Amino acid sequence: MFSQWNKIKEVLIVRGERGEDLLETIKGICIEKNVSSGFFTCIGTVEKYRLGFYDLEKRKYLEIRGEGGFEIGSCMGNISVDEEGGLVVHGHMVLSDRNGSCIGGHLLEGNEISGTAEIVIAKLEKGVKRKRDPETGLNLLSLR
Repeated sequence: MFSQWNKIKEVLIVRGERGEDLLETIKGICIEKNVSSGFFTCIGTVEKYRLGFYDLEKRKYLEIRGEGGFEIGSCMGNISVDEEGGLVVHGHMVLSDRNGSCIGGHLLEGNEISGTAEIVIAKLEKGVKRKRDPETGLNLLSLR
């Protein structure tokens, strides 16, 4: 196990608008407001979704797609930078349909906000970085 103490520097409240891509909205506001390390939560609704499930053997995300209107029951993740200094927004989301059935997975681009997305982003004082793990093929948090 690896860990790192950090402190919340600021909290930003964002409202994503109808038709926007949820992940692009989060990434865009992080770039605009200079948030390179932190975490986020989100509730709201999407018309279309695109989630992923990481297949460790194939070393890639298998896509899960759907459309027709869904509540965001939970969406959360973290914000960091990769080895090249690029912004990484890593999130997972659980959606429910009108019958209460749920589906979830890794947040990919392609989640179209339908009503609204209420996003809370916490900016951390110290930077958080990621490093490529050759065993899994994932960019894991580097907390040493």
